[in-house]
Amino acid sequence: MKNLTAKTVVTRFAQRIPWRVLLFLATVLGASSVIVVAQSQQDVASVREAVERHYAAINAGDKNTIAQQHLPELTIFGLRGGLLRTYRSIDEQHQAFQASSNTFTQQIRHFAAQVYGNVAVATYYLVGSVKVDEESTAGTWRVTEVWVRQGSEWKEAHHHESPLQAGVR
Repeated sequence: MKNLTAKTVVTRFAQRIPWRVLLFLATVLGASSVIVVAQSQQDVASVREAVERHYAAINAGDKNTIAQQHLPELTIFGLRGGLLRTYRSIDEQHQAFQASSNTFTQQIRHFAAQVYGNVAVATYYLVGSVKVDEESTAGTWRVTEVWVRQGSEWKEAHHHESPLQAGVR
């Protein structure tokens, strides 16, 4: 028995299939990959729009809009380090945000997102200044967020923010 290479097997297989079937399969597979790429780009764009709307509300101090863009079960590793903050309801978030006098003036840089069905992971940098507990800080922060699509809206489920170390820039 002859040693068959993969190329020989594929060639013999292809010779037995009518060219119209091969053309059809190539067209369908090629078109489906274009659709997936286009859908993925649309999903990433819609996540970016949600993040940009979210930071517009944060920079404006619009606490009601901020909370509406969160899932009720929100977790946060904040910009000053510390333990994980966990919220179990939108009301709990409203109370915490209303009690806060923090202000933000930050811009999003180097945004990227990966979308997995109805879940997205967004990564980017925030550049600007924050005022937390009457202490102002300017700098660059690294951000990773998890967003969940509910219907046609993206809602933030988790937020992790940490300062970019000076030597890394």
